[in-house]
Amino acid sequence: MIRSSMVRVLIIAALLVMVSTAAPLRAQDMPPLVVAVLDVRMIERESKAAKGIQAELEKQRAAYQAEIAQQENALREADQKLAAERPSLSQDAYAQRRQQLEQQAQQLRKTVQGRKDQLEGALTGAMNQIRQALVQVVAEIAQARGVTLVLSKSQVVMSANAFDITAEAMKKLDAKLPSVA
Repeated sequence: MIRSSMVRVLIIAALLVMVSTAAPLRAQDMPPLVVAVLDVRMIERESKAAKGIQAELEKQRAAYQAEIAQQENALREADQKLAAERPSLSQDAYAQRRQQLEQQAQQLRKTVQGRKDQLEGALTGAMNQIRQALVQVVAEIAQARGVTLVLSKSQVVMSANAFDITAEAMKKLDAKLPSVA
């Protein structure tokens, strides 16, 4: 019994020695930590491609709003006309025309939602293109500078300006992806 307890203690001690010596060996094999900081939000807002996307989406949004406003005005006029004609219409005729107006209004709401979804889909797709190009640019910068860890500026409380690669990344991204098709 004492012998089995001693064997267990020796095995545990051997495992502890192996674990404690294995961790430093793995740490020694790792490359040195070289950090860079990147303001992703600023790049997503200020890059040439992002500004182009914003301008194009705003143009599409304005066109959609004008089209929808025109349809809303037509519905409003039809509603006012129906209200004016109500005294001369039978209850069934009024109910039928009211239902037609409700269907048209429902169709307009679907159209508005569809256009909104189109704009959001276009924005998501375009921003994904920017992000993919940005990852490539950052990888190139990291490799050139020997950077082993790039942190988003939004996750960093404080850092020296020397760690910030945002300007370089923006310049390279603008050259690589000046616009998104």
